[in-house]
Amino acid sequence: MTVQSYYRSLALLMLASVSHGAWAESNLPTVDIGLRTRWETATVDKDDAHALTAKARLTVNYRFLEQFDTMLEIDHVATANDDQHSDGVVLTDKPTIADPEGTEINQAFIRTEWQDNTITLGRQKITYSDERFIGNVGFRQNDQTYDAIQSERYILEGSQLHIAYIHNVNRIFGDDADRDLDKDDLRYDALNGSRPAALLGNHHIDGWLVHLTLKEWDYLEFNTYGYSIHNYHVSNFSNQTVGFEGHFQRKFGQVKIESGAELAYQQQPDHNNDRVHYQRISGSLTTQGFTLGLRHELLTENNGTAFITPLATLHRFQGWADQFLVTPSVGLRDNSVNIKWRARPWTVDIRHHWFTSDAGSVDIGQEWNVDLIFKPKRKHEVKLRYADFNHASEQTIKSVDVEKVFLMYSYNI
Repeated sequence: MTVQSYYRSLALLMLASVSHGAWAESNLPTVDIGLRTRWETATVDKDDAHALTAKARLTVNYRFLEQFDTMLEIDHVATANDDQHSDGVVLTDKPTIADPEGTEINQAFIRTEWQDNTITLGRQKITYSDERFIGNVGFRQNDQTYDAIQSERYILEGSQLHIAYIHNVNRIFGDDADRDLDKDDLRYDALNGSRPAALLGNHHIDGWLVHLTLKEWDYLEFNTYGYSIHNYHVSNFSNQTVGFEGHFQRKFGQVKIESGAELAYQQQPDHNNDRVHYQRISGSLTTQGFTLGLRHELLTENNGTAFITPLATLHRFQGWADQFLVTPSVGLRDNSVNIKWRARPWTVDIRHHWFTSDAGSVDIGQEWNVDLIFKPKRKHEVKLRYADFNHASEQTIKSVDVEKVFLMYSYNI
């Protein structure tokens, strides 16, 4: 039985238990819906792509015993103009906008809770901290979820210990991105009809995650973590990473100050002698709805091996033009400034990035990001997002300019 067949069977069993339990005990499940429509354009070296996509979500939660509940979440993604872009599954002569059509079981799990412990078994979202290392890529229409078992335990006064084992990563390309390329795919002949492993919709892994969040102080939070990932499909995605993060936040009258620092070390099995590290320093000041933030992020390299974060929510970091979803072999330094204004229901967020390599400090380029957000109610949001990456001359790390525009409406997502 395939992983996909297993989870479809689990979903049917969960629906059967919901129906039986609701009839037997009049304990009805809760049903929720979500919707997100998006118009996205991408201009890559003056070549344009357009995508109009819609995502519909059905979520069913059911508590069948005091300490047990289940959840089933199904997503359907549709597109109106698949001939005007590559969708991440089939490559055409247009730039890629990675929102393929399809219907997926996004989450399907059984959860038990007792005292200060929670255990979740099945397909689920797993996110830690700011999703720099482990995330669900929630910006794309198809989430990244995990077939896993996860334990969460509250300890001390306000701290949490998470331990998870992951068997499979359900990636944003979906189940249709299997090993066989479509015959209309431009890569079909050159690759003998076989999809590159890095672009498969499912990655089988042995992944152990340990994440400890310490919240025992008024103004301080600490996170420490260890992740061991063995990827059977793409060995270059395998890594062992340990790290520590600290965050300070305090308000002085009308002024709120935040600062953070993070340091992580990583070893990759294919490069046992080339240990690399990650570091981040950030700070911000907020007053009367305005925020000024500064951020420095470094992913180092060693002998051509660069620090990687293959399970992160990568769109959130290093610019919304998505030019560094894979860390360059020369490493990457990202210095950025952020100015934000918020007055409900409006938010304006402006960012500027300066990118250089770790090896040789080569100027790679700069990027502007702008968000205009209107959120009249908790479940409704309209967002206009703009990203403009301009590559630096006399370097080959990134050799094209990229401009992207996103216009989206979300309900309950």
